[in-house]
Amino acid sequence: GLDDTWLAPQMDPPLTTVALPNHQIGAMAMQTLLELLERSQDESGQIKKIVSTELVVRGTTAKIN
Repeated sequence: GLDDTWLAPQMDPPLTTVALPNHQIGAMAMQTLLELLERSQDESGQIKKIVSTELVVRGTTAKIN
């Protein structure tokens, strides 16, 4: 699963998922939008941002011996 929703641990078996820092992603999106608005039209190139995620291991993941 992705985003570690409230439903993930309620499943049977509980769903292993990747937790996303939604607040951080929203703040970075707004910051990026402001950066893009400040650029001149002559400037080009990509803006890359990296956020850390967390693997939340639950019952749908097999244990490795």
